[in-house]
Amino acid sequence: MKTVYFLGAGATKALHSAFPVAAQLSIDYLLADNGYPDATKPLRVIEDIQTAIQKGRIAKGVAGCRLEVALGLLIERNRQDFDRVVYCLWRRLACPMTLDVRSYLEPFLRAALTRRDAIFTTNYDTMLEWTLASMDSGVRRSAKDAVEISALGWMDDGVKKVRTEPDFDEAAFRLLEKDYRALPLLKLHGSIGWSACLKCDTYNLSRRYNRGVADAMEGTRKCPNGCPPAHQEPVIVPPTSEKSYENPAIQEIWSRAGALLSEASRIVFAGYALDPTDRHVHELVEMSRASGALSEVIVVDPSCNTWLRYRRLFGRIVTPPIRSWTHYLESHFTEARNQG
Repeated sequence: MKTVYFLGAGATKALHSAFPVAAQLSIDYLLADNGYPDATKPLRVIEDIQTAIQKGRIAKGVAGCRLEVALGLLIERNRQDFDRVVYCLWRRLACPMTLDVRSYLEPFLRAALTRRDAIFTTNYDTMLEWTLASMDSGVRRSAKDAVEISALGWMDDGVKKVRTEPDFDEAAFRLLEKDYRALPLLKLHGSIGWSACLKCDTYNLSRRYNRGVADAMEGTRKCPNGCPPAHQEPVIVPPTSEKSYENPAIQEIWSRAGALLSEASRIVFAGYALDPTDRHVHELVEMSRASGALSEVIVVDPSCNTWLRYRRLFGRIVTPPIRSWTHYLESHFTEARNQG
């Protein structure tokens, strides 16, 4: 049975309570919040946004509404203010890894690898990647090497056609002819660590680095081939009401997701509200219904309304609701939470 795990922001928040979800996010939230990692609040950019509000470029009502609505207005009216707001968002989402989080996710990731399941996520954060980076893969460069290569070598990001800078762990797996890219982990909206160089057309889809998008916006980091920082651009889909999926790497990921969904007999949706306005995800999910292979849908979310959305879409194959992602991880994977 092929299972696809579809993780939304609620799945990250269930493991890291300081992580914001879409319903919380607004421009006002980003200005006032003290949850920036390592207390590195981008004060200069925040001051520029506050000035834009004072001068009326950003209406006070816009600053207080849901972020995706505010960004949809700003991208049409003032691209510079739009960029400042999303820069603060990318900085805020660089949440740190903790041992507590790893104890939940490591058994889950090992099981997904063993069963040849797939993981999709609309999240921008790198919590899953950092968990893989902290895990031993059982692969060594040589019999004399006491240090194992991290499990990041297992990760398949779904990008194969565009030119990418190989991740260190993936390159080591490939050199040793091990089973690299064995765990599909598809980030449908990109990642806060991803950037691309427009000059040499090389993608740097970093799995551990949390500032790839921020660096590209700041113009502070050269590409791996030495091209000037000015040629860097983020590889990410901002959370606007009308999302753009024109980037070639993002298009590859969505294509791979569609292929995997057509093979899935079970989908587990965790912390994803199935927003009725997110038509691209709806179209993607419809592929699983069209294939005829799907026999079970599991919804892990505290909201009854979320479960009802899935029930209306998939009908009777939706199982009774499960309220807690942490409870699901504890009860469905063999290792105890407190190990490690």
